[in-house]
Amino acid sequence: CGKTLLARAVATETGANMILVRGPEILSKWMGESEKAVREIFRKAKASAPCVVIFDELDALAKLKSGEGGAGETILSQLLTEIEEGTSSRVVVIGITNRPDIIDNSLL
Repeated sequence: CGKTLLARAVATETGANMILVRGPEILSKWMGESEKAVREIFRKAKASAPCVVIFDELDALAKLKSGEGGAGETILSQLLTEIEEGTSSRVVVIGITNRPDIIDNSLL
């Protein structure tokens, strides 16, 4: 439907650098590695600011909280922390999903 193309166009038209992240690619079976990957993405984004970080398939990273405190919630928490800190560093985040109904409200 062109969602990723539109997000890329935003980065291009603003003259900002762009980092494209496919959500499932940063998921790791090892404890803490997914969170580390999120931190690294934002470290690179801040270093190359102004930068647009595009999370394609955001639903893989930011599903509704289950209340069980699982790995998905720690990834979401890390993502929220980095977004909050990144916005003061001229970093813009665009999330793309086909399933907005399962995205945690804290990201909307």
